Amino acid sequence: PTHLVTARHSLQGWAYLSLAQRWGLPVTGGSRAYDSTTVQIGGATIERYIGSSVITYGYRMANAGGGLKGPSHAVRYSYFGEHGTSLTIGVAAGKETESLGARGIMVTQAQSGGMWGAFALNPRVAVTYTLSALRQGDLYTRNTLSLGLRTRL
Repeated sequence: PTHLVTARHSLQGWAYLSLAQRWGLPVTGGSRAYDSTTVQIGGATIERYIGSSVITYGYRMANAGGGLKGPSHAVRYSYFGEHGTSLTIGVAAGKETESLGARGIMVTQAQSGGMWGAFALNPRVAVTYTLSALRQGDLYTRNTLSLGLRTRL
């Protein structure tokens, strides 16, 4: 096995601060060590709960190889209904840092958007769905459509 793609070591942390008036602030941070570099990642999201919905804005920064920066922004709207019915619509844009092993670090522009969630057929069974698109610079574009069935035992 090789560690050119997966991290040799990883340490990550997460904290949530519940603020007044249905606001929230999740904060994350971490470090991943690869054979060729170490990547530090940190971010924060501000959340506002309104009835059965939440609106979020998130900012994330990755620092790879001692100076290559990868900032990104994300906005989401989520609705939560009865029996596990949910809908999330989100968009994100920013820079992604990728470790290429001995070839170093690459920074690319990335944009994504989509919707996902579940439609409850009854309290125990729901149809899950995802429709999304991700473009990672000139490297690739990934479009996803999935349907599933979720059951609660």
